[in-house]
Amino acid sequence: MSQITDPAVLSRLLPCPFCGGAAELVVDDNDLDYPDKVNVWCVNSHCWGSNSGSDIDDAIAKWNKREPKAVLGKTIVRPEYSIDELGDA
Repeated sequence: MSQITDPAVLSRLLPCPFCGGAAELVVDDNDLDYPDKVNVWCVNSHCWGSNSGSDIDDAIAKWNKREPKAVLGKTIVRPEYSIDELGDA
């Protein structure tokens, strides 16, 4: 796997809709079925979910379309790219 570090490419990624963290792009050149598959995930290890696409543009488009979900009864607010207080878990 090789990480994409080009600032022009990374600037196209929206923050994670779940925690507001930065996203990371990695080309999975070890996948023999999909040699150019690009994975996107949040850099926050406590966050969940990822997206993959057939190329960089596809992966970014899928990542940027993700919608926030309700977590522990609280809705994550996407416009500010932050989360509500989750309270006691």
